[in-house]
Amino acid sequence: MTALRQLRLHWPDHPDVQQTLQDRADSDTAPMNRDRVMNLLINHWPKRSDGPARLMELAADDDDEIIRGVALESLVQTWPTADGILTLLLDRAVNDPSVLIRAVATNDLARRWPKSPEVMAILRNLATRNTDNIVRISALRAIAAVARETPNTFELLVRTATESKSTSVRELVLNLLTKRYGSRGGTIRVLLNRAMEDPVPTIRGTALSCYAMLAFDAAESTIRARATVDPSPEVRGRALTMLAWQWPNSPETTAALRSALADDPETAVREAAQAGLGAVAHLTAGS
Repeated sequence: MTALRQLRLHWPDHPDVQQTLQDRADSDTAPMNRDRVMNLLINHWPKRSDGPARLMELAADDDDEIIRGVALESLVQTWPTADGILTLLLDRAVNDPSVLIRAVATNDLARRWPKSPEVMAILRNLATRNTDNIVRISALRAIAAVARETPNTFELLVRTATESKSTSVRELVLNLLTKRYGSRGGTIRVLLNRAMEDPVPTIRGTALSCYAMLAFDAAESTIRARATVDPSPEVRGRALTMLAWQWPNSPETTAALRSALADDPETAVREAAQAGLGAVAHLTAGS
């Protein structure tokens, strides 16, 4: 690699240098070396006339996902208007064997062609039918970012928050609903439902946190109740911590913390209550 860099630095206009680098990018047995050589070519000769065609070939057919990814990103950054790039990205988002490349292609589609009906159709298909969570998350993020006001986007997110079998997908969507649709009454209903009904403690805790962000005045009593009745010590401890830091001046907060410290059967919850009492004392000192 050092020799190739020296060639590029000192003899960039020599007719054989670019071809030598291209040969190494095509045939080096080490993927990382091919990656580095490709970057030398792209950075030093960014507007080569054969650049788009060669990169499209690599992005579609190369055996190594690193090379496909480098080629795809180089196309989007350097030749975003080249003929065939949209078709290539649509294909890679659905058909690339690497979940990471499919996610990259999904993000590029949303960023570059947010108004394309064809792109939106692909994104919705990936968000609802793809079995790879990384790709689904990329598609859902993209839809929430570029199609917030598009009909059925809110309904898609609500349905995903309640029906997806993936914990990571449900958690992401709760945060997207809070961020993008916090002013909608339907968002509050979904958050309350997930805080009480979701089978996974982490999701119930996330839903409680999101609910408190959107409905601060109304949330205190709900969170105080979950600190007592939720079957998971993780959620009870998280609820106690929220009470201490968000409502430290409330007498009910101190009472809930003392009750949990004395009566909760789980050590982790009692420790959360003890820490919460310390936080209350710190936050209310001098008041």
